[in-house]
Amino acid sequence: MARPRSRSLAQLLDGCDRGRHPSWARHTRRALTRMSRLGIRTPARLRSRLESLPARDRLEAVYLLGRLGYERFVPPLIEIGREDRSDKVRMAAIEALYEIGSRRAAEGLLSILVDRGNSRELRYHACYHMVWSDASQIVDAIIDLATDLDEHPSIRGQALEGLHTNLPDELDLRKNPTRRAAQVVLDCLDDPEGVVRFWAMYAAGCMRLKRALPKLEQLAATDDFDGAMPWSNREEARDVAYLIRTDEWPEPDAMKRKAQSPCPG
Repeated sequence: MARPRSRSLAQLLDGCDRGRHPSWARHTRRALTRMSRLGIRTPARLRSRLESLPARDRLEAVYLLGRLGYERFVPPLIEIGREDRSDKVRMAAIEALYEIGSRRAAEGLLSILVDRGNSRELRYHACYHMVWSDASQIVDAIIDLATDLDEHPSIRGQALEGLHTNLPDELDLRKNPTRRAAQVVLDCLDDPEGVVRFWAMYAAGCMRLKRALPKLEQLAATDDFDGAMPWSNREEARDVAYLIRTDEWPEPDAMKRKAQSPCPG
């Protein structure tokens, strides 16, 4: 009996970009065309040729591994994210791990993030994709990251920004990890770094922390740090306090107010 033929990459990825921006479909077509020209038409062939490809082709191969979404590709993607000689390919591996989105993928992103030998840009990239993936099983690591005073403020802020997405849907402040996360957010409202305070405000709003209201009112009157976003911490504090009180963002919010304000000069 003849062995059934493996499904091709093109067959497996048919329709994978439906509902996404058209640029995704263009990228997928481009990557499939490049692999086909190299004689790579199946996942098994893609995996076996991965390390030997030139950087430009490796970049597209890694992209396709992420789009396939197979858990078995997580270990090689972690290795690429840690060790590949091309920073662009390492970035692509981080994005591919995010696409797969499993617990093991999130743990791989964490391993790249905590390696201080990596560039800050690469580590920030890993942090961003880790906290917006399904990292609920490593939420304690995210909390630790937010409180690490030796860590770069932008990475601590990113941990705070995505913290709420990895907490239980029904927040119960009597239970861990929500209770610990809430205390960390409150503590970070007093952080010496303005970018950390900004994202602590945002996290307080996402968690609807009423205990943060007195501090938010103080920050709305005093915190002139401007650099986390195009508006100041003072404005963010004002909006978040409104959100906690009303369960709605103000209209217009700080982003819209900034867009509507006349340009200086």
